[in-house]
Amino acid sequence: MRSRSPIFNHSCLADIADGDQRAFCHFFEAFKHKIYSFSYSFTKSPEAAEEITQEVFVKVWSNRESLTAVENIDAWLSTITRNLCFNYLKHLALERKATVRLMKTQTRAEDDVEEYLSYKERLAEIDEALEQLSPQQRLVFHLNRSKGLKNEEIARQLNLSPNTVKTHMVIALRKIRLFLETHATHLFTLAALFVRIF
Repeated sequence: MRSRSPIFNHSCLADIADGDQRAFCHFFEAFKHKIYSFSYSFTKSPEAAEEITQEVFVKVWSNRESLTAVENIDAWLSTITRNLCFNYLKHLALERKATVRLMKTQTRAEDDVEEYLSYKERLAEIDEALEQLSPQQRLVFHLNRSKGLKNEEIARQLNLSPNTVKTHMVIALRKIRLFLETHATHLFTLAALFVRIF
């Protein structure tokens, strides 16, 4: 900032320190443009510069009792203004980081919803595909894919031969694959069927 006006000597500052509002108004008129320009050079924002300028004078008035101890009013005002500008820029940077994090979180949430809806859609397709199986084929498929039983275990449980169980599985998988290839909007890998619980 440039040197202060000669009228702002210690006597004038003492008047402000004593609560003289008229002296403070003269002080405001003398320095407001300098402080605004200084703030704008930091923030590059007219709104921010205006807000900081107002805040500087609020601080001056709030701390008016200490004015009589100020030897260089320009340097004192510059320090206050610069600190407020730094605080503004720091807050702006944090705000931008928060906005970026929020946007990333929102994008992840939207992706999760989309993935969930896609998953539900595929499960519906699988359910529809299983309806094409006979009750016996569906049961064998369920015991194998959901329960993790081997053909021999399924055969013992259902009182069937292992070859019959194997035949049911081959037919079931063929029917499911054919249905998904014909009807599904996304070709679903059969690995997803291994963890499907009925």
